[in-house]
Amino acid sequence: MGRRIPITIGDREFNSVTAAVLFFRKILLLYGIGQAICMKEDLTAMFDLFMMHPSRDEKLAGQAVAGFEVNLRNYGSRCFYVVRADGSRVHFSYKCCIGLK
Repeated sequence: MGRRIPITIGDREFNSVTAAVLFFRKILLLYGIGQAICMKEDLTAMFDLFMMHPSRDEKLAGQAVAGFEVNLRNYGSRCFYVVRADGSRVHFSYKCCIGLK
């Protein structure tokens, strides 16, 4: 059996990477397509997660984070989008933030 490697994202501690993936997948499925992530605890979790993205500076393109939403990506798959202060949006992989891609 594989080892459980704990991971901390913001103030949240997960006992394994799998637990973190499941937590964020639940948020991804909770919101409808095109819906802004609006619950405060989800927004905080998403911000903390996005700050771990290895290309976050490029994805923000000099803009501040205005919010997050769920939308469609390639072949109709659900994906998180960061909404920049200027209203533009760019997708990001939660698995990449956690270090799986």
